[in-house]
Amino acid sequence: MSRNPLRAAESVLSVYEPDLSPGLPLYDRREDMPAGDSLQDLSAFRSGNDTLTPYIDEPVDYFNPGKKRNYYVEFSINELVTQIDFNSLNYSYQQFTGGGAPIYLNAGFNVFTQVGVTDLLEDYRIIGGVKLGSDLTNNEYIINYSDLSGRVDKELILHRKADDIYQSAYYATIRNHELLYKLSYPLNRVLYVAATGILRNDKTVYLATDPFNLSQQDLNRNWAGLKTELVFDNSFNLSDNIPVGTRFKVFGEYFQLVDKDFHNLYVVGMDYRRYDRIHRTLIWANRFSASTSLGTDRLIYYMGGVDNWIGARFDSNTPIDYDMNYAYQTLATNMHGFDQNIRNGNSFMLFNSEIRWPVFQYLFNRPLNAEFLNNFQLEII
Repeated sequence: MSRNPLRAAESVLSVYEPDLSPGLPLYDRREDMPAGDSLQDLSAFRSGNDTLTPYIDEPVDYFNPGKKRNYYVEFSINELVTQIDFNSLNYSYQQFTGGGAPIYLNAGFNVFTQVGVTDLLEDYRIIGGVKLGSDLTNNEYIINYSDLSGRVDKELILHRKADDIYQSAYYATIRNHELLYKLSYPLNRVLYVAATGILRNDKTVYLATDPFNLSQQDLNRNWAGLKTELVFDNSFNLSDNIPVGTRFKVFGEYFQLVDKDFHNLYVVGMDYRRYDRIHRTLIWANRFSASTSLGTDRLIYYMGGVDNWIGARFDSNTPIDYDMNYAYQTLATNMHGFDQNIRNGNSFMLFNSEIRWPVFQYLFNRPLNAEFLNNFQLEII
């Protein structure tokens, strides 16, 4: 009985033709078989109707992106924080209160809640936060919208804060409302320039503690301002509060009172910090800072103390020159071993140097699971 050779070839092909499905190993695909293999030669043809026809793979264009689809901005929650906190949401200048009591740039004990949303490409971010004070009256709120889609970063910030002022002559609550619009342009990876437009309302509400304060009218002051800054930062963190590298900032600010009376305030200053590694996580930190204020109104700097000082002490023996017409106040730190207001004025210059030693992390030479031990540090002045 004779057998058709084409039928025989078809049967061979049906048995030995490699499967091109993507799930199989690479060595079992046609293009990966060794050259000159008999199966490779047979697989170049397909049989049909008693004839062998060449089989040619269609070329694949790997550079063709395929079907294009529009991207629509959709937000999703990427941050949800609830914690006990002692810091403020914003570090703007405080309204001048006349001295006589410690200055706290950060809020006291409070509950901090923050929610952040962002789009898929992280070009747009919205952050909302609230700090509830222990008395539920001096709360702090902030809303931040960021547009990072272009070379110039844009931020819009709305901030509200309230503080109680206790003086010998009066009790008052100061409410601050701020609207800030910030533009940042990177010159390179470690250097950028920024400009911030500021609208600010300061409202002083006198509490009815006696007939005199009861008769006092609320005091409103509206300011408009512009801040420019040049920032350099090539530092990186080995651990919390253990950076290595250089940071500096040069800035200038101008504020104009938007009222019938003419009042203005100029502030210029700089802050230079250098962090050098002595050995592993043992760091030598140096800082030089200076600033001055000019104009019809001034900014008073209180020297002495440290940042985030709990139970701060204020030196009431150092006099304050009220003829300077101070509008705002802030701290010039750090000065270890001195109380606040050891010196004051509208200008300051300060240099400090310290060694930061994360004791347990340095001794064990590895990160520790306990955050308290991992971040425990000694500062040697």
